[in-house]
Amino acid sequence: YESQAQAMIADGVLEQAMREKRFERALDEACETSYVMAEGFVRERWDTAAGDPYGVDPNTGKQVMEGDIVCDVLTPFDVAKDPRRKYGSWQWCIARDFRNKYDLAVRYPEYGSKLSKLSGEEEWEHTILGEPDEDETADVPVYELYHAPSEAMPEGRLVICASAECVLFDGPLPYDRIPVLRVSPSDVIGTS
Repeated sequence: YESQAQAMIADGVLEQAMREKRFERALDEACETSYVMAEGFVRERWDTAAGDPYGVDPNTGKQVMEGDIVCDVLTPFDVAKDPRRKYGSWQWCIARDFRNKYDLAVRYPEYGSKLSKLSGEEEWEHTILGEPDEDETADVPVYELYHAPSEAMPEGRLVICASAECVLFDGPLPYDRIPVLRVSPSDVIGTS
């Protein structure tokens, strides 16, 4: 009885997350991406700046947020991986998305001046998103390298960077697995 009750609670929590966090929409979008581009990706990551206010950091005086899960949809242009390894046996992958450089500068004040000088226009040329507006965009590429735990790297590794000079995080992988999920309508030998 207890395990059935826990399962019902878990189902309710998952359904609420799917609805309120729009995870179901992200999965639909990843499926559509996979139909058009042969594969799509969903990344689930923990955002420490999301969620409700939790308290104040006594060292910095800044407000601390609870954090929350974020679900991103990525295209094959946004995910680099070892092409010789099949999904499920990846040792590493790199995911790219675009974030506001001024928000990043507030979150990582030690890199504030370097982040505010970055330009994302060059990266836009290498995407299918089209050209940016005539005005410079405030969005810059952020790369997250995920390395799964292995014999050589027992704790795995997560590196987040916006440029070679702006390594925002470098430490052990805080997840049990690489948080990038592949969506594909069908696998065909010798193709993506």
